[in-house]
Amino acid sequence: MDHPPVVEAIYGLQAITPADLEQELVMERLRACLPEGFSVQVAMDHVNIELKREGDGPVEPKHTQLWSGARLVSTDQKVVAHFMRFGVFVSFLAYRSFDEARPLVQQLWATYVRAFTPQLVNRLSIRYINMLKLPFENGQVNLEKYFRVNLKFPEELTGTMDHFHQQFVIRDPETSVPARVMISNQREEGNDLVVAFDLEGYQERQWTPEDTVIWDDFVLVRNWTFHIFKATLTEACFTSNKN
Repeated sequence: MDHPPVVEAIYGLQAITPADLEQELVMERLRACLPEGFSVQVAMDHVNIELKREGDGPVEPKHTQLWSGARLVSTDQKVVAHFMRFGVFVSFLAYRSFDEARPLVQQLWATYVRAFTPQLVNRLSIRYINMLKLPFENGQVNLEKYFRVNLKFPEELTGTMDHFHQQFVIRDPETSVPARVMISNQREEGNDLVVAFDLEGYQERQWTPEDTVIWDDFVLVRNWTFHIFKATLTEACFTSNKN
């Protein structure tokens, strides 16, 4: 599409890293091999607050804070990479195409491997968050006009429906790649209803960090999610969102 409705695409590689990672050493290695055009914006901590009671005593708060990673941001602010102890997640805020995004994800992953020394990769994912604008007609939106997949309600209920949310998982019959699909209305905007069409394809198994099969498997994930995207939306939906 010339103007894809995706507002954010998130590529993820979930990983297992050594338990004894030291923040200072990791950050030193990370700054030494940063890709051109990126900077470390902030180190990130995981904060946990528990409320516990010992016997009949008072409830006491317990606060723990552990370093969990760093956030990298591109110079143009269009790409944000979260380098976490449990993997790397790259968000594209001005997404164009898989062919354009994959080389950068590969480059960022190579940086992550040098800095965080992961031992294993156990999940790959691509998530596309699309925002579709569907025009009201006589105060309503006929979802069947824009989606080939939907739940049909009795007519006497649809006139007073304020919100809808559908979620399902579809597996590619050829590759067994699963994808989680969510469709839900977000807000009214002028004469349109804004609907989120959220797709996440993924694979869960084990790869070594240097395994080049990772990038072939990303292609399978992308192809299945793209097939769902095209098969789910009608031509009227594409026409309504082409600009």
